[in-house]
Amino acid sequence: MMGQAERKAMVDQPGEAEWIIANLVETINRCMEHHEVYDNRGQKIPGLFEFDASGATRALELLGKRLGMWGERQPLRAEDLAKLSDEDLYEIRRGKWPKGLRIVNE
Repeated sequence: MMGQAERKAMVDQPGEAEWIIANLVETINRCMEHHEVYDNRGQKIPGLFEFDASGATRALELLGKRLGMWGERQPLRAEDLAKLSDEDLYEIRRGKWPKGLRIVNE
């Protein structure tokens, strides 16, 4: 088993981001694989499959963090809408929020 010092040395090398991302993607793919389900007699249950949802969700979360997708959101008050560009307002109207924005009702 690899110790903490060995893992740290491995990811501190050039290309660490690529290594982390590649391993997260591999984890996601493995966790999303569907496996057939069998009953207690060893008979395959038709149409029933399982996968590692919690592992896939965690790897997706970590990948999103690594890519900076889950940054701290700053509150957006209604009066702040006047400061947004026409393009941002158009995207909000279409339901696609600019990164990091949310409405706060206070």
